[in-house]
Amino acid sequence: PTYNCIGFMVAPHLVRPRPRLANWLSSFLLLAPSRALVAVRPFIHAVQHHPLRQRSSAAAAVDGAGAQLVWLTGAEDLRLSDHGGFEAASAAGAVVPVFVLDPAVHLSYPPPRLRRLHRALSSLEAALSEEYGVTLVVRRGGASAVLPQVAQECGATACHVVADDVEAPMRVSQRAACAALADSGVALRRWDGALRSGCPWSGAAAASLPPTFPEYASAARACTLVAAAGAPKALTPLEPCPTSEGLPGVEALIAEAAVAAAPAVRDAAARGSAASTEQPFEEVALAMCGRGAASAALRTYVVDGAAAFADATFSRACPPSGGGSPSLHCAGHERLLAGGPASRVFALREAATRAIGPALAVGAVSAREVRAAAREGEPGYSRAAGEAPPDDAQLWGRSRLGALADVVEWREGVTL
Repeated sequence: PTYNCIGFMVAPHLVRPRPRLANWLSSFLLLAPSRALVAVRPFIHAVQHHPLRQRSSAAAAVDGAGAQLVWLTGAEDLRLSDHGGFEAASAAGAVVPVFVLDPAVHLSYPPPRLRRLHRALSSLEAALSEEYGVTLVVRRGGASAVLPQVAQECGATACHVVADDVEAPMRVSQRAACAALADSGVALRRWDGALRSGCPWSGAAAASLPPTFPEYASAARACTLVAAAGAPKALTPLEPCPTSEGLPGVEALIAEAAVAAAPAVRDAAARGSAASTEQPFEEVALAMCGRGAASAALRTYVVDGAAAFADATFSRACPPSGGGSPSLHCAGHERLLAGGPASRVFALREAATRAIGPALAVGAVSAREVRAAAREGEPGYSRAAGEAPPDDAQLWGRSRLGALADVVEWREGVTL
């Protein structure tokens, strides 16, 4: 009875497993009467096999592999599904996603692009926290200085980053940061979202790349489409996590960019002489950068059809009037829509391009996910016949799914 009482008194304090206490009890009870040992043995077994102890052991094994930085640049990589960085990091160790707000890169963006970036980042931050309990670490400064510092703080052994961007400022930042990480002993894991594998231009010199889109389309028939991967089943958070400066508000971000703008631009804005340059359908572009919006749009496009999708999505070109005049670009599209619904006045690929393009740019959706939606929605396609070519030329024009595939096929062809 005495040992049972001790067991009940100690058990509430063992919410977190204490191996030393269990081992001490084991050693102590070896000297106790056999009757008492039999009474307490179930308690010792419960402590040694407690789920929290097992979970702690698994976490310790992950920590031993070294933390894995996932550098989010804001260039085609702000998502969880079909993300090569998160996929590889989740299998290698505790994951530390990092976004570096680089004034030389991000503060050069115009306000619409900053809003899209902020929408995608805040959506990803919420998804990481709610679905995985992982904190997005936000820091400010040059990536080449910030990332090695974060790696040192958390003991990171590897950094996962998307392939070099097509825009020079981000590409320069990526290369400088990767060199700095390598110098500090952090292994680099580069990934990309290429549509196909086994292509003749993979890793080839620029001279061997297809010079025109028809040649690219012809060569692509012999390549294998890469399937889009889902989101990681689990991400192990690092504890303690490096401190985050937090994502600034969108208006504060825009105000910072205005201060950092060229003097002539600031002077024009101060005089109020700058004409509006807002793009038409900016509301749609911004919404598509939010959590799951682009994926939902793909499903609607495939199921309901291009015409129904265009009419439901693009009902107005200008946002509600806030007292200012719309840009000429917006006003021109409003005039077009006055002559009929979007399905009648839009070009063949316009609805898909306007809706999905902005999400592709920030990475809220991947090119592989778009290509898969077009490929799997094609009723005449047979998987047994092999990979579908990027062109599905019909007697009269392109199919709606062919137009959707073109959004990413053209993008990949031009990028090459």
